[in-house]
This record gives sequence, C-alpha cells and structure tokens, in this order.
Amino acid sequence: MLRAEIEFRSKWLRVAFSKNAPRITTLSWDSLGEGKVKENLLKQTPDGGMQLSQAPLFLDFDGPGVGKKPTPASVEMDGNVVRYSQRLPGGAQARWEIRVQPKSIQMTLASITHETTVAREPLGVSFVFDANRTPVTALANPKSMLPASLPCLLHAPDYGSLLVQPVAGGDVCLIAEPAIHSLAQWTGFLRKAERGRPSDGLFIQPAGATRVALELSVESCVPLPELAARDERLRYLARSWLNTFQYKADVGILANNTVSDNATFCMFTFTDPAVFTPTLAGGIEPITLARESLERYFAGASGTGVGYEDIETDTYPSLLISAWDVIRVTGDLALLRRWLPTLERIAASAEAQDRDGNGLPESARSGLAGTAVRPTGNWWDLINFGHEDAYVCALSYRAYRGLADLERLANRSEPATRFDQRAERIKAAYVPTFLNPRTGIIAGWKDSRGNLHDYWFISINGMAITYGLVPEQLANSIVDKIEGKMKEAGFTRFDLGLPNNLIPIAKADYIAGALGSPKKADGTDTFGVFENGGASACYAYFYVQALYQLDRRAEAERILWPMMKTFAQGGFQNGVGHGGEWRHWDGRPSGYEGFLADAYYAQMAVFTGHYGIGFYPEGFRLEKWSPLKGGRVPLGLTHMGKPVEFIE
Repeated sequence: MLRAEIEFRSKWLRVAFSKNAPRITTLSWDSLGEGKVKENLLKQTPDGGMQLSQAPLFLDFDGPGVGKKPTPASVEMDGNVVRYSQRLPGGAQARWEIRVQPKSIQMTLASITHETTVAREPLGVSFVFDANRTPVTALANPKSMLPASLPCLLHAPDYGSLLVQPVAGGDVCLIAEPAIHSLAQWTGFLRKAERGRPSDGLFIQPAGATRVALELSVESCVPLPELAARDERLRYLARSWLNTFQYKADVGILANNTVSDNATFCMFTFTDPAVFTPTLAGGIEPITLARESLERYFAGASGTGVGYEDIETDTYPSLLISAWDVIRVTGDLALLRRWLPTLERIAASAEAQDRDGNGLPESARSGLAGTAVRPTGNWWDLINFGHEDAYVCALSYRAYRGLADLERLANRSEPATRFDQRAERIKAAYVPTFLNPRTGIIAGWKDSRGNLHDYWFISINGMAITYGLVPEQLANSIVDKIEGKMKEAGFTRFDLGLPNNLIPIAKADYIAGALGSPKKADGTDTFGVFENGGASACYAYFYVQALYQLDRRAEAERILWPMMKTFAQGGFQNGVGHGGEWRHWDGRPSGYEGFLADAYYAQMAVFTGHYGIGFYPEGFRLEKWSPLKGGRVPLGLTHMGKPVEFIE
C-alpha cells in the first residue's frame, strides 16, 4: 500500500506531509537532538495538524469563483522540499512551499488574486496542538494588542523549543483562539500582523501578490547555560526548564497550562523562575510574559482567585511578589510609578484581612472541621484551609518585604516603613500562632476557634524556614522531626517529589465528593491520592531549599537529584487530563490536570539551593553555603535592567 504521507526525520525534527491536502500532519522536535520525536504534538483531527488557512467572506456561499471550500491541491516533492498549490475560497491562487532541514523548516506562503478581495482573515497557516500529548505553549515578547508577536518560541514541555520567526523582516504574528479544555487543544494562526477594517473587522487583499516567509528552528534554551554546562545532569533543562511558563496567548496571561485556568495566586511560581532565565533565542524574555500577565490582572482580567481574595488569601501576596520580581529584573522605574497605586490598593486590601488585629491575615473561611466548601483558603483547593493560614502568612511576609523595597526604590519612605512593620508583625506572630506544641512543627492553619490543623505539611514548613520566619535552632528541630516522620511513614520515592502531607487528611477537613475525598473519618482510605498525601514536585522546592539554607546539603541532594532525574525523563506530567502531576507513593498517577506549571518551580532549587545563588534588592549574590564561593561565576542574567554577566 502506498503511503499517504511524506515524512522527513532527523534527531531534532520529525515532519510529515499529506499527499492529498496542503497539510502538515505530524510535527515533533527535540532540543537535545537525541531523537525524541516519536510523539506527534499536533492534533490528529480533520481540523488539526498545520494547514493553509483563509476564511472566506461568506462561509456558506458557493457562487462562481467564490467557493466555500478550497479546490483539491496539487502536491510536488523535490528532495527536501514539498510544494502545495491550491485555489482558496474567494478565488485566490495559493502556493505553500516547505523546505525541511535537519534542525529547521523554512516555509513560504504566497497568493495571487486578480482583483481586490475581502476575507474574514488573511492568508496564513493554522495549527492545532494536542495537549493530551504535552501542552505546547507560545512564548513571545508581547506588543500592544498582540500577546504573541513574532519571533515566538513554541515550547513543548519535555521536548524542547521551536523558534518561529519571519524571514527577511516582515510583520508576522501568532493569533491564538481560546483553548478548548474538553478537547485538550488550542488553535493558533501564523499570519501577517494586520488589523481588520475598523468598520467591520474584515480584511482587504488588494489585487496582486502577497507573501509570508517563516523559519521554524529547533533551539536549546537553558538557564545559566555556562553554569549548567558544568554538570551533565542539567543538560535536560533544555527540555524542561521552560515548562514553568505556560502562556495562554489568547488572553496574554501565564497559566496552569495552556488549556487550563490562569490561577492568579500562582503568579509568583511563574515569575520567580523568570528571574533566573536569560534572554532566550529570538530575544524572548520570560520576564516580559510576567509583566504582561500583571498588566492584564491590574487592568481587571479574570483569573482563579479574582473576586474571591478574601477567601483565597494567597491571591494578593502572589501578585505583590510577582510585581517585585518584574521591577527588580527590569529596573523599569516608570512602570513602578504607574503600578504603585495599584500595588498599594492591593496591599491595603490585604491589610484589611487582618480582622482581629493580631498582625495576620484571616480568610473568610473559618477552617473549622466539617465546614470545607469551595473555594478553600488557598492553593490547596480541596483541603479546609481557612482563618489563619501558615502558607498565606509566609507568602504575605515576603510580599510586604518586597513592597517595602519597591516603595524605597520610588523614594517613598513612609509607606516603606509601614509595610516593613506589617511584615515584622507577621514574623513576630508566626511561630507563636502556628507552632504545634504536640508535634513540634508548623501546623497548616488555625481555625476561628483557635484549633490547630496539623497534617505534617512538608512544603509549608519548608517555606516558613526558607523565608526566615523560623529561628535556625527551631528550624533544624522541625526538619529533624519531618525527617523522622518521613522515615516512619515509609516515604523514600524522592523521584516522585515530596508528599503534600505525611499523615492522612481527616474527612472533616477535605472537600466532599472530590478527587481524594475520604469516606473514612481518619482519611486513611484515600491517603496518597491527590492532595491527601499524594507525591508531587509542587512546592517541593521549599523543603529542599530549607535544607540547603540550614547547611544540610546531603539531605537536600538526596531529594533534589532524584527529582531532577524525573524532570529529565519528563516524569512530572503525562499530558493534560491523565493525572500525572500527582502520584501515589508507588508511582501511579493520582492527580487531575496531568500537567501543572507550578510543579516546575522546584527546578529552581538547582540554582538557589545547590549552587546557592540568591536574588536580592541589591542584585544576585552567592549565599554562605554556596560551593561556588571563591570563584568567578558566569550568570548572564539581568538586575535593574542591566546585564549581570558574572558574580564573585
């Protein structure tokens, strides 16, 4: 039987073409050039793949020369070149030429019309990515009204990055349609950056020829590349580091994944890694994606947490922390002046959440056993966090410290002092409020009747230590107890990340009828499922980082490097909808999203923990535990808008 496709394959790229229609049926790439190109990243549906696209003016009219369907295409193959010719709806004659090289694809679209035509969209290429495989995302430096202008990186998590750029100049953009979560797909269009007529939004193509030329090239995008090159274990960051930046080009906001929600209270987990990400191929800067996301939130964009800030009290501090990241990297003081009124309004709303005047924010949720309803008080959306919450208070401490720094940067000493004092009040109240005298560790939350709810939350204790809310002697005692409890519980699978909690969540403190909801009162029947003790890379960063900061390097390394091996293998996801972002302790999937961008925050521990590189108002510096001390360390990062090539 004759093949219905033409396929080209190298160790970097696999591309297949239909012999019957102008369509790329298969596309996959591997930034490491190791031949990881088996999976087709494109949706295999009638409207899927990559294909010529131009919507006619009348979708249902089939008059002379203005067919609602294109005519059959002719296909030519000349070595590594495939050419399609076809008459499009509306009468234009189109030609699509694709040249395949080992690491790149060059394509030219040209059309000729003998008279001026009107269309719903200009000539371009449409593509549909299959998030069930992996959620490919488009990373670009946003421009006004164009969330994804070219050049643009199409990043396929755990495969790598494909740079899309116009050839010989040309104003070309990527237009994304709203993602369809139920189908796990999103559709984009590569076309000229033209705007429709102001009167009706239609596009005019004058008589004559029009041409669009593009190149798609496989690129390797690695943080701190010179430093990463010293350790063979880090070469796989070319596939996984950018996983944390899941940018929804249809709304211009970083999100959980490209077909899921944009969770406002997760913003800091996207912006902190951007601090350690250099300018990428094509001049793309992830910090600009963070800036664009914040601009849209500050202008009123919706997101998970928006409108529920008095319940989900991690929303405000996440935004404040992200703003600090953006300003301290870019050094954009004009942006700071424009943002400050918004940041101060957010801070005032956060301060008002201290309803009892003890210095700590309180969620409108009581946190009382048996009262769990959605939404709960923070990121853990199935656990009954409420009232005074150790996670939210730790985030708030960092947020107020950052805002105080921004106020000083703007020469505003009075509000700077106020926010410093607000942070100090949290620090003073933190241990007395959350330290559980029975277990000797930080509890998850204190409910409105003063009861502590302590399920041995590893990451929350790690965050409290990392952010300096716990004195060093107590911090070491807490870690000793967690290490002992982990051994007692029998958890050794650090390749899976860390458990959310080390003892089961009681039925009374878990949302009923949800993933991981127990039937038994003590929660033991679903222990290991999702948020009831499931293992994940999500927030594992904080415990690993705490170990490094306490100079417990061997304990940190025994967790970090098995996790990094799993990141290298693509094992912290299995495509949207397959639940692989959380695991039972034996490795079976127990999650729901399948891919969660938050999980890739943990990779940052390589640089902030293992190498001991910190980021502060005054810039990057080597921490006291850094093994790099005494040397000249290549960075290639940015602080206050200026390149920082080295630190010593």
